Amino acid sequence: MPAVQSMQRFFLVATRDSEHIYRVQARAVGYFHLWTGTNPLFLSARNRALTDFERRHVAALVLDLRGSYGGTSLTYLQRLEQDPYLKQLPKLVLIDDGTRSGKELVAGTIKYEHLARLVGTRTAGAFLGGSPVRLFNNRYLVEVAIGHFAPPGIGEIEGVGVQPDVEVLPCIQFCRGGDPQLSAALRMVQRDLAPSS
Repeated sequence: MPAVQSMQRFFLVATRDSEHIYRVQARAVGYFHLWTGTNPLFLSARNRALTDFERRHVAALVLDLRGSYGGTSLTYLQRLEQDPYLKQLPKLVLIDDGTRSGKELVAGTIKYEHLARLVGTRTAGAFLGGSPVRLFNNRYLVEVAIGHFAPPGIGEIEGVGVQPDVEVLPCIQFCRGGDPQLSAALRMVQRDLAPSS
């Protein structure tokens, strides 16, 4: 049903609605798509999903950082780094050339600190710090690049991007609802959860 709402509201609803449980070898796998992190409500939505996943005893996590805007910060990693239950789970993070800005810093830190495996394609390399400039009585918003930063340990992101640990090309057209990157991540979870012989 079409609805008129702000872009922030649109992304927040999409983020909240993305929470899903997949079944892999009869085990629960939590999936969450963080569309952007430009408002504290997105972090709250992610934390609610993680709490729900823990309550439902998921065996693995898939965090989707593909597409949309950045805006996220390393605050989004604190719970994954500190929660004893979440720390021990297999974790996969989906990235692509739509993963940009703050989400690239999150992806690069995940890779550098070995918090999860990155699956997909190289991120956008659009990492320059920006400042919003509003025009024409706030009807338009232009983000102007104002700063450069190469994160220690991660290195240059601007113009370079973050490489996945496992490269999986997306389906561009005639996909029939398929998502090869998500499917690859779930196959990796299946291998992780397979009983050792």
